[in-house]
Amino acid sequence: MPTTPAGVRLRGLLGGGAVRVLVVEAHRPADEARRRHGLDADTADITARTMIAAALLSAYLKGDELMTVQLQGEDPRIAVYVDQTAEGAIRARTTPSHVPHGEPVRGVLLAIKSLGSKELYRGATAVDGTLEDALAQHLGQSAQVDALLRVYVRIDDEDRVAAASGLLLERLPEEPGQPSITAEAFDEAYRDLRTAEAGPLMTELAFGRLQGEELKVLDSEPLVWSCRCSLERVLTTLRSLGDTELQQMIDEDHGAEVTCHFCNETYHVDEDGLRELLSGQRA
Repeated sequence: MPTTPAGVRLRGLLGGGAVRVLVVEAHRPADEARRRHGLDADTADITARTMIAAALLSAYLKGDELMTVQLQGEDPRIAVYVDQTAEGAIRARTTPSHVPHGEPVRGVLLAIKSLGSKELYRGATAVDGTLEDALAQHLGQSAQVDALLRVYVRIDDEDRVAAASGLLLERLPEEPGQPSITAEAFDEAYRDLRTAEAGPLMTELAFGRLQGEELKVLDSEPLVWSCRCSLERVLTTLRSLGDTELQQMIDEDHGAEVTCHFCNETYHVDEDGLRELLSGQRA
């Protein structure tokens, strides 16, 4: 299971406890995706933004639940697949590794929450311009709450992901005896954040403040590129091919080589290993 250094996902409160805050810092996992898949600057940017979307949508996963976010781009033609666990393990794959420079994204953003083979939720949102706008629209449709979203990605001169951050503010429902803020007051207090320069905004958040207001941190956890591939999974996949396919691999290839589409890790199974699978001695 290849694993790399972490980013962070942080939950907190503003407005005296009336506004929920989610902050994602993911430049290390996003740059790992760029490195493993050889992405150019524009493709790395799109991939990083999709990973931020997945990290934000995964904030309230529980147990073995999994969030999958897929971007199917028609213009440019691109497919980005990201999944994340409740523990903060995130991975991504993107094809192709190069897209035309400077084009907006048009396509569909698909978000799926699942538990094992059971699908718990599915939502699809049209993308016509920026992933930030599409994600904001998706959150508005699914959560039906007043929310403000910002996403910031910076690619350096060597095409590395130097910054990849996300901010989500949500006005909590008004409940008796609980801190609350009206929709009008929420808009008045935070609307300038919609047009504020994203880089300085994320820097201020790194110091635990937003527009001069102290962020009350509830919890934080690592966000780590971690692939769930393993030799055991590869062996299970090979065994599922059936005796005929295994025998053909033994006779013609004298082994098998399987590469994970997410992390590009390559697993080798020699001829003896295939014979063990064929005889049922190796599960």
